[in-house]
Amino acid sequence: MKPEEIAKSIFARNPEIKELHITADGQAFRDLHAAESHAQRSKYQKIASIKRDGKAKEQTTPRKWQKLQK
Repeated sequence: MKPEEIAKSIFARNPEIKELHITADGQAFRDLHAAESHAQRSKYQKIASIKRDGKAKEQTTPRKWQKLQK
């Protein structure tokens, strides 16, 4: 399932959520730090941040890893 589809489903059931962070393995988090922590322990390192209005930020690796990869 694509991150946008996951977000749409969660947003429909939870009107109070304004933004979700979804890891490449399909886990959704309200908190970016929680998503980064999960991604760090997983082989799936990409995170998509999606707002309720449908705008999605580019998928990124967690900030800690960006420093290590340079």
